[in-house]
Amino acid sequence: MREEIIKKLMENADKIFFYCVKRCNSRSDAEDLSQDILLDILVNINKGIEIKNFDYYIWKVCKNHFSKYIINKVIERDTINYYEDINEPADNINILDNLVNQEEITIINSSIKLLSADYANILYSYYVEDRTLSFIANELNLPLGTVKRRLFDIRNKLKEYLKMERLNGKKTFMPEYYSFSASGTDFTTSPHDGVDSLLSMNILIHSFNNPCSLEDYSLELGISLPYVKDFVKKLEKHYLIKKIGDKYVTNFLIFNKEVILQIMSKQLENNLIISNALINFINNNQELIKEFGKKYTNISIDKKLWIISLKLINMLLYKEKREYTLRGDGSKWNFIGQEQFDERSKNLFFIGVDSNQDINGSLAYWEIYKNELISKLITFGEINSNLINIEFIINNINLGYKELSKNKELCDCIKQLVDKQLLIVNNDKIIFNFLVYDKIELEILKKEFENSKEYSIIDDELKKTYNEVKNILLEYSPIYLYEEVENAVDTFMCNYRCFLIKQLMDNKQLYFDLDDSIFTYNIEYMKK
Repeated sequence: MREEIIKKLMENADKIFFYCVKRCNSRSDAEDLSQDILLDILVNINKGIEIKNFDYYIWKVCKNHFSKYIINKVIERDTINYYEDINEPADNINILDNLVNQEEITIINSSIKLLSADYANILYSYYVEDRTLSFIANELNLPLGTVKRRLFDIRNKLKEYLKMERLNGKKTFMPEYYSFSASGTDFTTSPHDGVDSLLSMNILIHSFNNPCSLEDYSLELGISLPYVKDFVKKLEKHYLIKKIGDKYVTNFLIFNKEVILQIMSKQLENNLIISNALINFINNNQELIKEFGKKYTNISIDKKLWIISLKLINMLLYKEKREYTLRGDGSKWNFIGQEQFDERSKNLFFIGVDSNQDINGSLAYWEIYKNELISKLITFGEINSNLINIEFIINNINLGYKELSKNKELCDCIKQLVDKQLLIVNNDKIIFNFLVYDKIELEILKKEFENSKEYSIIDDELKKTYNEVKNILLEYSPIYLYEEVENAVDTFMCNYRCFLIKQLMDNKQLYFDLDDSIFTYNIEYMKK
Protein backbone atom coordinates (compact mmCIF):
# COMPACT_ATOMS: atom_id res chain seq x y z
CA MET A 1 0.00 0.00 0.00
CA ARG A 2 2.85 2.37 0.86
CA GLU A 3 4.43 1.97 -2.58
CA GLU A 4 1.06 2.51 -4.26
CA ILE A 5 0.46 5.72 -2.32
CA ILE A 6 3.94 7.07 -3.11
CA LYS A 7 3.42 6.22 -6.79
CA LYS A 8 0.10 8.07 -6.75
CA LEU A 9 1.78 11.03 -5.06
CA MET A 10 4.45 11.22 -7.77
CA GLU A 11 1.72 11.17 -10.42
CA ASN A 12 0.31 14.31 -8.80
CA ALA A 13 3.67 16.04 -8.26
CA ASP A 14 3.36 18.16 -11.40
CA LYS A 15 -0.11 19.34 -10.40
CA ILE A 16 1.14 20.28 -6.93
CA PHE A 17 3.96 22.26 -8.56
CA PHE A 18 1.56 24.03 -10.95
CA TYR A 19 -0.69 24.83 -7.97
CA CYS A 20 2.30 26.52 -6.27
CA VAL A 21 3.41 28.32 -9.45
CA LYS A 22 0.01 29.99 -9.77
CA ARG A 23 0.23 31.37 -6.24
CA CYS A 24 3.86 32.20 -5.51
CA ASN A 25 5.98 35.28 -6.10
CA SER A 26 8.62 33.40 -8.06
CA ARG A 27 9.39 30.05 -9.58
CA SER A 28 11.97 29.35 -6.88
CA ASP A 29 9.31 30.00 -4.21
CA ALA A 30 6.99 27.64 -6.04
CA GLU A 31 9.68 24.95 -6.12
CA ASP A 32 10.39 25.37 -2.41
CA LEU A 33 6.71 25.28 -1.54
CA SER A 34 5.94 22.21 -3.66
CA GLN A 35 8.95 20.38 -2.19
CA ASP A 36 7.74 21.18 1.34
CA ILE A 37 4.29 19.83 0.47
CA LEU A 38 5.70 16.61 -1.06
CA LEU A 39 8.08 16.11 1.86
CA ASP A 40 5.30 16.59 4.41
CA ILE A 41 3.11 14.01 2.66
CA LEU A 42 6.01 11.52 2.38
CA VAL A 43 6.86 11.87 6.07
CA ASN A 44 3.24 11.18 7.00
CA ILE A 45 3.12 8.16 4.65
CA ASN A 46 6.24 6.76 6.35
CA LYS A 47 4.58 7.29 9.74
CA GLY A 48 1.76 5.03 8.52
CA ILE A 49 -0.98 7.68 8.57
CA GLU A 50 -4.34 6.37 7.32
CA ILE A 51 -5.47 8.23 4.20
CA LYS A 52 -9.03 7.46 3.11
CA ASN A 53 -9.35 10.03 0.32
CA PHE A 54 -5.91 10.66 -1.16
CA ASP A 55 -6.90 13.47 -3.53
CA TYR A 56 -8.63 15.38 -0.74
CA TYR A 57 -5.66 14.80 1.59
CA ILE A 58 -3.21 16.28 -0.96
CA TRP A 59 -5.44 19.33 -1.37
CA LYS A 60 -5.64 19.83 2.40
CA VAL A 61 -1.82 19.72 2.78
CA CYS A 62 -1.42 22.15 -0.16
CA LYS A 63 -3.84 24.61 1.45
CA ASN A 64 -2.15 24.40 4.85
CA HIS A 65 1.34 25.01 3.44
CA PHE A 66 0.14 27.84 1.21
CA SER A 67 -1.54 29.51 4.22
CA LYS A 68 1.82 29.48 6.03
CA TYR A 69 3.49 30.88 2.91
CA ILE A 70 1.17 33.90 2.58
CA ILE A 71 1.60 34.77 6.25
CA ASN A 72 5.38 35.16 5.80
CA LYS A 73 5.61 36.52 2.24
CA VAL A 74 4.30 39.58 0.39
CA ILE A 75 2.50 38.43 -2.72
CA GLU A 76 3.27 40.27 -5.97
CA ARG A 77 1.53 38.11 -8.53
CA ASP A 78 0.70 40.83 -11.03
CA THR A 79 4.38 41.15 -12.19
CA ILE A 80 4.88 37.43 -12.80
CA ASN A 81 3.76 35.32 -15.74
CA TYR A 82 4.24 31.59 -16.02
CA TYR A 83 3.71 29.37 -19.02
CA GLU A 84 3.81 25.68 -18.18
CA ASP A 85 3.03 22.72 -20.41
CA ILE A 86 0.75 20.17 -18.80
CA ASN A 87 1.56 16.77 -20.24
CA GLU A 88 -1.82 15.22 -19.54
CA PRO A 89 -4.94 14.83 -21.65
CA ALA A 90 -7.43 17.64 -21.02
CA ASP A 91 -10.17 15.23 -19.97
CA ASN A 92 -8.08 13.64 -17.23
CA ILE A 93 -9.31 15.87 -14.40
CA ASN A 94 -9.27 14.55 -10.86
CA ILE A 95 -10.67 15.92 -7.60
CA LEU A 96 -7.56 18.01 -6.93
CA ASP A 97 -7.95 19.83 -10.28
CA ASN A 98 -11.60 20.55 -9.58
CA LEU A 99 -10.82 21.92 -6.13
CA VAL A 100 -8.02 24.14 -7.43
CA ASN A 101 -10.29 25.53 -10.18
CA GLN A 102 -13.17 26.03 -7.78
CA GLU A 103 -10.93 27.88 -5.33
CA GLU A 104 -9.76 30.30 -8.04
CA ILE A 105 -13.35 30.97 -9.14
CA THR A 106 -14.41 31.58 -5.53
CA ILE A 107 -11.58 34.07 -4.92
CA ILE A 108 -12.38 35.98 -8.12
CA ASN A 109 -16.13 36.02 -7.39
CA SER A 110 -15.50 37.28 -3.85
CA SER A 111 -13.26 40.02 -5.22
CA ILE A 112 -15.84 41.11 -7.81
CA LYS A 113 -18.40 41.48 -5.00
CA LEU A 114 -16.25 44.25 -3.57
CA LEU A 115 -16.72 46.38 -6.70
CA SER A 116 -19.45 49.01 -6.76
CA ALA A 117 -22.39 48.50 -9.14
CA ASP A 118 -21.15 50.84 -11.93
CA TYR A 119 -17.72 49.16 -11.99
CA ALA A 120 -19.24 45.67 -11.91
CA ASN A 121 -21.48 46.51 -14.90
CA ILE A 122 -18.46 47.46 -17.03
CA LEU A 123 -16.58 44.34 -15.97
CA TYR A 124 -19.50 42.06 -16.81
CA SER A 125 -20.23 43.72 -20.18
CA TYR A 126 -16.58 43.68 -21.30
CA TYR A 127 -15.44 40.24 -20.12
CA VAL A 128 -18.63 38.17 -20.00
CA GLU A 129 -20.86 39.67 -22.70
CA ASP A 130 -17.82 40.49 -24.89
CA ARG A 131 -19.04 44.02 -25.63
CA THR A 132 -16.79 46.69 -27.12
CA LEU A 133 -15.80 49.71 -25.03
CA SER A 134 -17.75 51.96 -27.43
CA PHE A 135 -20.89 49.85 -26.96
CA ILE A 136 -20.50 49.93 -23.16
CA ALA A 137 -19.97 53.70 -23.17
CA ASN A 138 -23.12 54.21 -25.23
CA GLU A 139 -25.15 51.75 -23.12
CA LEU A 140 -24.13 53.40 -19.83
CA ASN A 141 -24.29 56.93 -21.27
CA LEU A 142 -20.66 57.58 -20.30
CA PRO A 143 -17.75 59.10 -22.23
CA LEU A 144 -15.49 56.50 -23.82
CA GLY A 145 -12.53 57.83 -21.83
CA THR A 146 -14.42 57.30 -18.56
CA VAL A 147 -15.16 53.67 -19.46
CA LYS A 148 -11.50 53.06 -20.35
CA ARG A 149 -10.33 54.63 -17.10
CA ARG A 150 -12.82 52.62 -15.05
CA LEU A 151 -11.80 49.39 -16.76
CA PHE A 152 -8.18 50.21 -15.90
CA ASP A 153 -9.25 50.91 -12.28
CA ILE A 154 -11.18 47.62 -12.19
CA ARG A 155 -8.09 45.64 -13.17
CA ASN A 156 -6.04 47.34 -10.48
CA LYS A 157 -8.77 46.87 -7.87
CA LEU A 158 -9.09 43.17 -8.66
CA LYS A 159 -5.30 42.74 -8.42
CA GLU A 160 -5.38 44.53 -5.06
CA TYR A 161 -8.23 42.39 -3.73
CA LEU A 162 -6.65 39.15 -4.99
CA LYS A 163 -3.38 40.07 -3.29
CA MET A 164 -5.25 40.27 0.04
CA GLU A 165 -5.75 36.48 -0.01
CA ARG A 166 -8.03 36.84 2.99
CA LEU A 167 -11.10 34.92 4.06
CA ASN A 168 -14.41 36.64 4.52
CA GLY A 169 -14.88 37.79 8.10
CA LYS A 170 -16.11 35.70 10.99
CA LYS A 171 -19.65 37.03 10.70
CA THR A 172 -20.00 35.40 7.27
CA PHE A 173 -19.99 32.02 8.97
CA MET A 174 -20.85 32.81 12.58
CA PRO A 175 -23.31 35.72 12.78
CA GLU A 176 -23.79 37.18 16.24
CA TYR A 177 -27.17 37.37 17.95
CA TYR A 178 -28.26 40.41 19.94
CA SER A 179 -31.57 41.74 21.23
CA PHE A 180 -32.46 45.42 20.94
CA SER A 181 -34.65 47.50 23.20
CA ALA A 182 -36.07 50.99 22.69
CA SER A 183 -37.59 53.52 25.05
CA GLY A 184 -39.01 56.92 24.27
CA THR A 185 -41.97 59.22 23.87
CA ASP A 186 -42.12 59.74 20.13
CA PHE A 187 -41.31 57.18 17.44
CA THR A 188 -41.76 58.93 14.09
CA THR A 189 -39.11 56.49 12.90
CA SER A 190 -38.92 53.31 14.97
CA PRO A 191 -35.35 52.06 15.55
CA HIS A 192 -36.65 48.47 15.60
CA ASP A 193 -37.48 48.81 11.89
CA GLY A 194 -33.76 49.28 11.23
CA VAL A 195 -32.71 46.01 12.86
CA ASP A 196 -35.24 43.72 11.24
CA SER A 197 -32.62 41.36 9.79
CA LEU A 198 -29.54 39.49 11.00
CA LEU A 199 -27.46 41.30 8.38
CA SER A 200 -28.43 44.76 9.69
CA MET A 201 -27.67 43.67 13.24
CA ASN A 202 -24.21 42.40 12.31
CA ILE A 203 -23.36 45.59 10.39
CA LEU A 204 -24.15 47.52 13.57
CA ILE A 205 -22.21 45.11 15.78
CA HIS A 206 -19.17 45.21 13.49
CA SER A 207 -18.95 49.02 13.43
CA PHE A 208 -19.58 49.60 17.14
CA ASN A 209 -16.52 51.61 18.24
CA ASN A 210 -14.90 50.40 15.01
CA PRO A 211 -15.13 52.85 12.05
CA CYS A 212 -15.83 50.85 8.88
CA SER A 213 -15.93 51.55 5.17
CA LEU A 214 -18.47 49.90 2.90
CA GLU A 215 -15.68 47.56 1.72
CA ASP A 216 -14.98 46.56 5.35
CA TYR A 217 -18.61 45.52 5.77
CA SER A 218 -18.53 43.62 2.48
CA LEU A 219 -15.46 41.62 3.48
CA GLU A 220 -16.62 40.95 7.02
CA LEU A 221 -20.12 39.88 6.05
CA GLY A 222 -19.27 38.22 2.74
CA ILE A 223 -21.87 40.05 0.63
CA SER A 224 -21.69 42.26 -2.45
CA LEU A 225 -21.03 45.97 -2.10
CA PRO A 226 -24.37 47.11 -3.66
CA TYR A 227 -26.29 45.12 -1.03
CA VAL A 228 -24.14 46.58 1.75
CA LYS A 229 -24.88 50.10 0.49
CA ASP A 230 -28.60 49.39 0.65
CA PHE A 231 -28.49 48.16 4.25
CA VAL A 232 -26.22 50.98 5.42
CA LYS A 233 -28.52 53.55 3.78
CA LYS A 234 -31.48 52.08 5.68
CA LEU A 235 -29.57 52.16 8.98
CA GLU A 236 -28.63 55.82 8.36
CA LYS A 237 -32.29 56.63 7.72
CA HIS A 238 -33.18 55.18 11.14
CA TYR A 239 -30.31 57.10 12.85
CA LEU A 240 -28.69 53.84 13.97
CA ILE A 241 -25.45 54.52 12.11
CA LYS A 242 -23.60 57.71 11.24
CA LYS A 243 -20.74 58.70 8.96
CA ILE A 244 -17.51 60.13 10.32
CA GLY A 245 -15.24 61.13 7.43
CA ASP A 246 -15.42 58.31 4.90
CA LYS A 247 -16.31 55.61 7.47
CA TYR A 248 -19.37 54.60 9.46
CA VAL A 249 -19.86 54.00 13.18
CA THR A 250 -22.81 52.60 15.12
CA ASN A 251 -24.79 55.43 16.69
CA PHE A 252 -25.99 53.72 19.89
CA LEU A 253 -24.57 51.50 22.63
CA ILE A 254 -24.20 47.74 22.18
CA PHE A 255 -23.03 45.47 25.00
CA ASN A 256 -21.47 42.02 24.77
CA LYS A 257 -22.02 39.27 27.32
CA GLU A 258 -18.82 40.03 29.26
CA VAL A 259 -20.10 43.53 30.09
CA ILE A 260 -23.62 42.28 30.85
CA LEU A 261 -22.32 39.57 33.21
CA GLN A 262 -20.12 42.12 34.96
CA ILE A 263 -23.14 44.37 35.51
CA MET A 264 -25.37 41.51 36.64
CA SER A 265 -22.72 40.44 39.15
CA LYS A 266 -22.72 43.93 40.71
CA GLN A 267 -26.51 44.01 40.83
CA LEU A 268 -26.81 40.56 42.39
CA GLU A 269 -24.36 41.58 45.13
CA ASN A 270 -26.85 44.21 46.33
CA ASN A 271 -30.11 42.52 45.37
CA LEU A 272 -30.60 40.55 48.58
CA ILE A 273 -30.60 43.72 50.70
CA ILE A 274 -33.14 45.34 48.35
CA SER A 275 -35.48 42.35 48.15
CA ASN A 276 -35.40 41.71 51.92
CA ALA A 277 -36.29 45.35 52.60
CA LEU A 278 -39.17 45.13 50.12
CA ILE A 279 -40.45 41.91 51.69
CA ASN A 280 -40.38 43.58 55.12
CA PHE A 281 -42.44 46.53 53.83
CA ILE A 282 -45.01 44.18 52.26
CA ASN A 283 -45.31 42.11 55.44
CA ASN A 284 -45.69 45.25 57.58
CA ASN A 285 -48.47 46.69 55.39
CA GLN A 286 -50.77 43.74 54.76
CA GLU A 287 -53.94 45.68 55.60
CA LEU A 288 -53.08 48.51 53.19
CA ILE A 289 -52.41 46.02 50.40
CA LYS A 290 -55.59 44.11 51.19
CA GLU A 291 -57.73 47.23 50.72
CA PHE A 292 -55.84 48.41 47.60
CA GLY A 293 -58.19 48.30 44.57
CA LYS A 294 -60.93 46.54 46.53
CA LYS A 295 -63.57 48.84 45.09
CA TYR A 296 -63.15 47.42 41.58
CA THR A 297 -61.56 44.00 42.01
CA ASN A 298 -61.85 41.04 44.31
CA ILE A 299 -58.47 39.39 43.76
CA SER A 300 -56.41 38.10 46.68
CA ILE A 301 -53.37 39.82 48.22
CA ASP A 302 -51.15 37.17 46.62
CA LYS A 303 -52.36 38.19 43.17
CA LYS A 304 -52.22 41.94 43.89
CA LEU A 305 -48.59 41.58 44.91
CA TRP A 306 -47.51 40.84 41.33
CA ILE A 307 -48.38 44.42 40.38
CA ILE A 308 -47.73 46.14 43.71
CA SER A 309 -44.20 44.71 43.99
CA LEU A 310 -43.34 45.95 40.51
CA LYS A 311 -44.85 49.37 41.18
CA LEU A 312 -42.91 49.83 44.42
CA ILE A 313 -39.56 49.17 42.78
CA ASN A 314 -40.51 51.41 39.85
CA MET A 315 -41.16 54.26 42.28
CA LEU A 316 -37.47 54.07 43.16
CA LEU A 317 -36.09 53.37 39.69
CA TYR A 318 -37.88 56.23 37.96
CA LYS A 319 -37.84 59.05 40.49
CA GLU A 320 -36.07 61.29 37.98
CA LYS A 321 -37.40 61.40 34.45
CA ARG A 322 -34.55 61.49 31.95
CA GLU A 323 -34.70 63.20 28.56
CA TYR A 324 -34.62 60.89 25.56
CA THR A 325 -32.17 61.58 22.73
CA LEU A 326 -33.52 63.86 20.00
CA ARG A 327 -33.24 62.29 16.52
CA GLY A 328 -32.99 63.98 13.12
CA ASP A 329 -36.69 63.53 12.31
CA GLY A 330 -37.88 64.96 15.63
CA SER A 331 -38.30 61.58 17.34
CA LYS A 332 -37.10 61.16 20.91
CA TRP A 333 -35.90 57.71 21.88
CA ASN A 334 -33.02 55.67 23.23
CA PHE A 335 -31.84 52.34 21.91
CA ILE A 336 -29.40 49.69 23.14
CA GLY A 337 -28.28 46.24 21.98
CA GLN A 338 -27.45 43.32 24.25
CA GLU A 339 -25.84 40.02 23.33
CA GLN A 340 -28.00 36.95 23.85
CA PHE A 341 -26.58 34.07 25.89
CA ASP A 342 -27.90 31.25 28.05
CA GLU A 343 -26.41 32.34 31.37
CA ARG A 344 -28.40 35.55 31.34
CA SER A 345 -31.85 34.00 31.14
CA LYS A 346 -31.12 31.11 33.49
CA ASN A 347 -33.58 31.26 36.41
CA LEU A 348 -34.50 34.86 35.59
CA PHE A 349 -37.63 36.49 34.29
CA PHE A 350 -37.71 38.98 31.46
CA ILE A 351 -39.84 41.92 32.52
CA GLY A 352 -40.88 44.86 30.38
CA VAL A 353 -43.92 47.09 30.33
CA ASP A 354 -46.32 48.52 27.73
CA SER A 355 -48.75 51.26 28.64
CA ASN A 356 -51.50 53.41 27.22
CA GLN A 357 -52.60 56.61 28.92
CA ASP A 358 -55.52 58.90 28.19
CA ILE A 359 -57.64 61.43 29.99
CA ASN A 360 -59.57 58.74 31.88
CA GLY A 361 -56.80 56.53 33.13
CA SER A 362 -53.71 54.45 32.49
CA LEU A 363 -53.52 50.84 31.35
CA ALA A 364 -50.25 48.99 31.96
CA TYR A 365 -49.34 45.52 30.77
CA TRP A 366 -46.28 43.94 32.38
CA GLU A 367 -44.46 41.51 30.11
CA ILE A 368 -43.42 38.78 32.53
CA TYR A 369 -41.78 35.95 30.59
CA LYS A 370 -40.51 32.86 32.33
CA ASN A 371 -40.79 29.34 31.02
CA GLU A 372 -44.36 28.19 31.73
CA LEU A 373 -45.71 31.75 31.92
CA ILE A 374 -44.97 32.63 28.31
CA SER A 375 -47.84 30.58 26.87
CA LYS A 376 -50.25 31.81 29.55
CA LEU A 377 -49.97 35.57 28.92
CA ILE A 378 -52.47 37.40 26.77
CA THR A 379 -50.95 40.11 24.59
CA PHE A 380 -50.99 43.85 25.22
CA GLY A 381 -52.77 44.31 21.89
CA GLU A 382 -55.63 42.03 22.96
CA ILE A 383 -56.48 44.11 26.01
CA ASN A 384 -55.48 47.50 24.60
CA SER A 385 -57.90 47.08 21.69
CA ASN A 386 -60.75 46.95 24.24
CA LEU A 387 -59.49 49.91 26.31
CA ILE A 388 -62.43 52.26 25.55
CA ASN A 389 -64.99 49.61 26.52
CA ILE A 390 -62.98 48.58 29.60
CA GLU A 391 -62.93 52.21 30.77
CA PHE A 392 -66.70 52.50 30.23
CA ILE A 393 -67.33 49.31 32.25
CA ILE A 394 -65.08 50.58 35.09
CA ASN A 395 -66.90 53.92 35.23
CA ASN A 396 -70.34 52.24 35.13
CA ILE A 397 -69.61 49.00 36.97
CA ASN A 398 -72.55 49.52 39.36
CA LEU A 399 -75.02 49.18 36.45
CA GLY A 400 -74.47 45.43 36.39
CA TYR A 401 -74.10 42.95 33.54
CA LYS A 402 -77.73 42.94 32.34
CA GLU A 403 -77.84 46.68 31.87
CA LEU A 404 -74.40 46.98 30.25
CA SER A 405 -74.99 44.04 27.91
CA LYS A 406 -77.94 45.82 26.29
CA ASN A 407 -75.29 47.57 24.22
CA LYS A 408 -74.14 44.97 21.66
CA GLU A 409 -70.57 46.30 21.47
CA LEU A 410 -70.25 46.24 25.27
CA CYS A 411 -71.85 42.80 25.43
CA ASP A 412 -69.34 41.41 22.91
CA CYS A 413 -66.46 43.04 24.81
CA ILE A 414 -67.58 41.58 28.15
CA LYS A 415 -67.82 38.09 26.62
CA GLN A 416 -64.28 38.41 25.18
CA LEU A 417 -62.91 39.58 28.53
CA VAL A 418 -64.68 36.74 30.34
CA ASP A 419 -63.19 34.23 27.87
CA LYS A 420 -59.73 35.68 28.59
CA GLN A 421 -60.50 35.45 32.35
CA LEU A 422 -60.03 39.20 32.72
CA LEU A 423 -63.63 39.59 33.91
CA ILE A 424 -65.86 37.50 36.13
CA VAL A 425 -69.66 37.84 35.97
CA ASN A 426 -71.51 36.52 38.99
CA ASN A 427 -75.22 37.17 39.68
CA ASP A 428 -75.27 40.25 37.45
CA LYS A 429 -72.17 41.60 39.21
CA ILE A 430 -69.06 42.35 37.13
CA ILE A 431 -65.70 41.79 38.86
CA PHE A 432 -62.33 42.55 37.29
CA ASN A 433 -59.84 39.70 37.53
CA PHE A 434 -56.88 42.08 37.29
CA LEU A 435 -55.87 45.01 39.48
CA VAL A 436 -57.99 48.15 39.03
CA TYR A 437 -57.44 51.06 41.41
CA ASP A 438 -57.69 54.86 41.49
CA LYS A 439 -54.97 57.50 41.66
CA ILE A 440 -55.75 58.44 45.28
CA GLU A 441 -55.06 54.84 46.40
CA LEU A 442 -51.71 54.90 44.63
CA GLU A 443 -50.74 58.19 46.29
CA ILE A 444 -51.51 56.70 49.72
CA LEU A 445 -49.41 53.61 48.98
CA LYS A 446 -46.58 55.76 47.62
CA LYS A 447 -46.57 58.05 50.68
CA GLU A 448 -46.55 55.08 53.07
CA PHE A 449 -43.65 53.52 51.18
CA GLU A 450 -41.55 56.71 50.98
CA ASN A 451 -41.92 57.29 54.73
CA SER A 452 -40.81 53.77 55.63
CA LYS A 453 -37.29 52.82 56.79
CA GLU A 454 -37.26 50.15 54.06
CA TYR A 455 -37.46 52.87 51.41
CA SER A 456 -34.21 54.46 52.61
CA ILE A 457 -32.42 51.11 52.63
CA ILE A 458 -33.52 50.28 49.08
CA ASP A 459 -32.80 53.79 47.81
CA ASP A 460 -29.22 53.73 49.17
CA GLU A 461 -28.50 50.33 47.61
CA LEU A 462 -29.92 51.36 44.24
CA LYS A 463 -27.84 54.56 44.18
CA LYS A 464 -24.71 52.58 45.01
CA THR A 465 -25.43 50.07 42.26
CA TYR A 466 -26.30 52.82 39.79
CA ASN A 467 -22.86 54.40 40.15
CA GLU A 468 -21.10 51.02 39.88
CA VAL A 469 -22.99 50.15 36.69
CA LYS A 470 -22.33 53.61 35.25
CA ASN A 471 -18.57 53.23 35.81
CA ILE A 472 -18.55 49.86 34.04
CA LEU A 473 -20.38 51.31 31.04
CA LEU A 474 -18.19 54.42 30.85
CA GLU A 475 -15.10 52.22 30.73
CA TYR A 476 -16.57 50.13 27.91
CA SER A 477 -18.36 52.82 25.86
CA PRO A 478 -16.71 54.86 23.08
CA ILE A 479 -16.26 58.57 23.87
CA TYR A 480 -18.60 59.65 21.05
CA LEU A 481 -21.47 57.82 22.82
CA TYR A 482 -20.85 59.01 26.41
CA GLU A 483 -24.10 61.00 26.34
CA GLU A 484 -26.02 57.73 25.88
CA VAL A 485 -24.52 56.08 28.99
CA GLU A 486 -26.99 57.43 31.59
CA ASN A 487 -29.93 56.10 29.57
CA ALA A 488 -28.20 52.73 29.21
CA VAL A 489 -27.72 52.57 32.99
CA ASP A 490 -31.48 53.10 33.41
CA THR A 491 -32.12 50.16 31.09
CA PHE A 492 -29.82 47.87 33.06
CA MET A 493 -31.30 49.01 36.38
CA CYS A 494 -34.62 47.63 35.14
CA ASN A 495 -33.08 44.22 35.77
CA TYR A 496 -34.01 44.77 39.40
CA ARG A 497 -37.58 44.01 38.42
CA CYS A 498 -36.36 40.57 37.31
CA PHE A 499 -34.23 40.00 40.42
CA LEU A 500 -37.06 41.19 42.62
CA ILE A 501 -39.65 38.82 41.16
CA LYS A 502 -37.26 35.86 41.46
CA GLN A 503 -36.43 36.71 45.07
CA LEU A 504 -40.09 37.14 46.02
CA MET A 505 -40.92 33.79 44.44
CA ASP A 506 -38.00 32.10 46.21
CA ASN A 507 -39.36 33.52 49.47
CA LYS A 508 -42.89 32.27 48.64
CA GLN A 509 -44.22 35.85 48.53
CA LEU A 510 -45.26 35.41 44.90
CA TYR A 511 -46.42 32.38 42.98
CA PHE A 512 -48.37 31.44 39.90
CA ASP A 513 -50.62 28.43 39.56
CA LEU A 514 -49.48 26.17 36.74
CA ASP A 515 -53.05 24.88 36.47
CA ASP A 516 -54.31 28.33 35.40
CA SER A 517 -54.83 28.42 31.65
CA ILE A 518 -54.29 32.21 31.51
CA PHE A 519 -52.16 34.48 33.70
CA THR A 520 -53.97 37.80 34.27
CA TYR A 521 -52.12 39.28 37.24
CA ASN A 522 -49.65 41.25 35.12
CA ILE A 523 -52.28 43.81 34.06
CA GLU A 524 -53.28 46.98 35.92
CA TYR A 525 -55.57 49.91 35.29
CA MET A 526 -55.33 53.17 37.24
CA LYS A 527 -58.47 55.30 37.18
CA LYS A 528 -57.72 59.03 37.27
